[in-house]
Amino acid sequence: MPEANRHLDFIDGPETFDPLDMISAGYYVFPIEGHRKYPLKVDGEAWSWYWDHQRRDILAGSVALAKNNALTTGWCIAPHKTDKYPLLLIDLDVYEGRTAEDLWPEMAGDSAEMPSNVGITRSTGGGYHFWFKLPDDLDPRTLPASFNFGSGIEGEIRFSGQERPRLLVLPGTRAMNKQGKLGAYTVYQPFNVSNLAPPPPELLSRLIGRQGTSADELMTGGDQMMDISDSYVGDRQAVVASNMPTEFHHLMAVVQQATVTEGGRNNFAAMVAQIVGRIYSARPNDTAVKMIVDNIQNALEDKLPLGELKKTIFSAMKRGQINAKRFAVVDKYPSTTVVLTEVKSIYKQLPWLLVHLKADGKVQAFELGLGGSPKRPDEVAQSMTLTDFSKDSVLAALSRLSGSDLDIVVRSPLFTRPNWTKVLVHYLEQGATYEYTTLPTDAVFWDTLQQWAMEAARDRNFIENVSKVLPEESVLAHTKVDVAGTGKKSFDRLVLVVHPRHHEFLMTQCGDIGATKKLLRTHADERKVVYPRRKAVAWFIEVSPENMTQETVDYLWGEYVTWKRGEILD
Repeated sequence: MPEANRHLDFIDGPETFDPLDMISAGYYVFPIEGHRKYPLKVDGEAWSWYWDHQRRDILAGSVALAKNNALTTGWCIAPHKTDKYPLLLIDLDVYEGRTAEDLWPEMAGDSAEMPSNVGITRSTGGGYHFWFKLPDDLDPRTLPASFNFGSGIEGEIRFSGQERPRLLVLPGTRAMNKQGKLGAYTVYQPFNVSNLAPPPPELLSRLIGRQGTSADELMTGGDQMMDISDSYVGDRQAVVASNMPTEFHHLMAVVQQATVTEGGRNNFAAMVAQIVGRIYSARPNDTAVKMIVDNIQNALEDKLPLGELKKTIFSAMKRGQINAKRFAVVDKYPSTTVVLTEVKSIYKQLPWLLVHLKADGKVQAFELGLGGSPKRPDEVAQSMTLTDFSKDSVLAALSRLSGSDLDIVVRSPLFTRPNWTKVLVHYLEQGATYEYTTLPTDAVFWDTLQQWAMEAARDRNFIENVSKVLPEESVLAHTKVDVAGTGKKSFDRLVLVVHPRHHEFLMTQCGDIGATKKLLRTHADERKVVYPRRKAVAWFIEVSPENMTQETVDYLWGEYVTWKRGEILD
């Protein structure tokens, strides 16, 4: 790829992801604040409400306001089955300095060249997001939520048609990376969502076939799998939906090659079933059971009665599951997958870590939770706040949160093997979510006033003469001010006239009342004005680039000119 396309930072240009353009393209777009990677609420509703109720139409106004919101730090979309341009996004977590060109052969095969209309963006942590068009003939239900290609290449999948909303952060977003540093989502290879390349067949095959087993192998057997019996093959969807481990398919391939005489029929069936029990921690689904029965029967020269065979299989599977737990080898240096499997078996849910930050970026507290995530609070089983984060505090907190049997907990390698706990702590640190507990007072102050000013302009709440009776709301006033010492009215300006009923809200909204009062003394004029049935003191705050963003100022003046022109014509 030409060096010019490797953006170190998000830039304005044809590859910019304008949130309004993304809404026009038919996506659910949500604003993000506070350098998070997910939105909180949009106009008082949880972001998922818009997705669940298919109310994409009412997001445009909120997004337009958020574009001029000083607190907006980024954008995300939630792909939906009704998207105008259905997406398939491959999120690769790779941090060893490998480029997208290095990774492409792992996804599409050694001989495949990467098309120029494959979209590529990068996360704050250095991972790659590959954007593809979701094929029209692909049933999204056949796709897994995550994948592992080996060689350290693993990640998640987001696509239009997922049963639950999965957020996708857009380039230009600034957020905390997993190391707790502020970074930006960037464009690596520019693209247009209306003209994306479909995923390569090899990639789809690996995704659908799970951990390295291709869809074609599952269907036709290939050299390793041999011929799969018509009794359980069915269509691709049926095979994929069973979600069988790759090791199971390999075992079935071996069984298909066996020939067993009458004397060893039950022993053979028991041996195969014990191995299945070691692979599965619970009883396999009906599709897998049928595969076991059919393949064992085909291997027997003299068939066993079906009832006798099933009794042998189920008994041996249970024995295999027991032995797997009793004689499990405890790795001294376990993988993250092994540790998380142990965590889930003891605590029933996977844990997460939320780091609460002060306005200056220093850690205020840690929050440890089980189930769901900070992004999905409705799924969280329990959580608790920690003053420090260490292996001892983590294990103690998890035991308290889960209520697990202490006899089981203390025998776990999580307690007996220090390296297991280290892996767990590292996993939590790497996946931690960072959240500011408070925002700077001045940022909240000006953001609130900007929103009020824009709402007044949108509703055409303009006035020319502040000496007249004002409406019972905050308005934008066009005034002329005497230049000090000259007596000449030569300075035109727009001011936001803040209604008295909004004063208390602004004071409390900003958090620090003392700092808010100081801002008001510096930037606001107190003037007595006339409202229906009373006189009261309002705050007059100038609309200027010193107080608000230039984009906001230009918008407000433009709306005023349009309103004034209409008033003259009337």
